[in-house]
Amino acid sequence: MKLRSEVILKCSGLSRIHKSYHKYIIILTLISFNLNLKAQKLTVDNSNFFYQIAPIYDFKQSIVSLTFDDGYISQFTVGIPLLKQRNIPATFYIITGRVDSITKSIISDNLTKDFEVGSHTVTHANLVKIGSEDAKMELLNSHSFLQRNFGVNSGLTMSYPWGIYDNSVKQIARNIYLAARSTDVGYNSLYTLDKYALKMQNFDKRIGAYSANPWIDYAIQNHLWLVEIIHGINNVGYSPIDSSVLTEHLDYIKKVEDNIWCSTVSNVIKYIDESKNA
Repeated sequence: MKLRSEVILKCSGLSRIHKSYHKYIIILTLISFNLNLKAQKLTVDNSNFFYQIAPIYDFKQSIVSLTFDDGYISQFTVGIPLLKQRNIPATFYIITGRVDSITKSIISDNLTKDFEVGSHTVTHANLVKIGSEDAKMELLNSHSFLQRNFGVNSGLTMSYPWGIYDNSVKQIARNIYLAARSTDVGYNSLYTLDKYALKMQNFDKRIGAYSANPWIDYAIQNHLWLVEIIHGINNVGYSPIDSSVLTEHLDYIKKVEDNIWCSTVSNVIKYIDESKNA
């Protein structure tokens, strides 16, 4: 009786034949003489194989998410074209009680898969002041409106009106949304992330690109998630910035795009959750 095993191993495009009885078997050829073999058990040991999930998508250095609050028309008529020209995604947190048929049409006409529509509640109420029951209705009704009018991928995350929240409000948000953005100033560590109190850096009419661009540099250097807030544009809305400031900042994002993953809030949260569960 004579048995011979030939293991053909392929690695980095190279092939070689190795005579062995090891467990690392990819193709096994058994040649027998005067032996009737009815079945053979094939054992594969993959203990030396591993895979790695990037902490940040595509092994980038940091994450940047642009968020626009309140749903001003200028965000869609001025902001979205600037974003589309540079293929930069963004999240828009709208006050659903202020969306009339004209606003709804403008939002729908300008949305693509790169843009997220999230909740800024129905009436922009102080969720702590109005109490738990009314706060729950604000969040539920806004969520339902967004999904009904803009699709199932809308209303996945929210931002707190005035940035005001407490533990009770956070729990309500947790039962409805994937995440909630606050107005707490700072950056978000992926290792100590509070999904229902996301920190941010805030644009206002006093902030130029010369002040905002270093936010991105800091996030890259420290491997953090930077969430930015923009309200009004071109003299429309709360503390509006000029479109030239937004343009300059978006150009800087494109300049450093090899180091950052720029995405919507909901996409970042989904990636983080799926990475933990993989």
